[in-house]
Amino acid sequence: MNKRLLASAGSLATAAMIAMTLPISAEASTPPPILAAAVTTSAAHASPAVAYADSVIHAWGHGDRTAVAKDATANVVTKLFANAKQGGSHWVQTWSNKVDGVEFVDFANHTMKTALTLAVNATGLAQGKTHDAFDVWIAPLR
Repeated sequence: MNKRLLASAGSLATAAMIAMTLPISAEASTPPPILAAAVTTSAAHASPAVAYADSVIHAWGHGDRTAVAKDATANVVTKLFANAKQGGSHWVQTWSNKVDGVEFVDFANHTMKTALTLAVNATGLAQGKTHDAFDVWIAPLR
């Protein structure tokens, strides 16, 4: 067997061992650095709750208060529109984490230097309930 193939196999085995030994906490807000490349936020791979959060932020970005109110509680609508007239096109989904039936979806806006987390009741969404975006936190981007 050629030496280059052996070196590649050894590197892959080492990377796999490192990835398996990294502690993963349910409280972590970002993935471990070695796993970050594996995280995707494309709509094709998004859970229904993540896609739902994306649609709320998209509607907010277009200033569509009616569409946001259809999918979010009055509290979320008030918080979103109080912090900015519109979400704008600069919001990018950065991460999501599901805990006890709630999907927390993070967004960042580097233009406004602002971060946002939208909480979506994934269980309620699966049952066909409305207003599943039930809380939002907006803070300066770190």
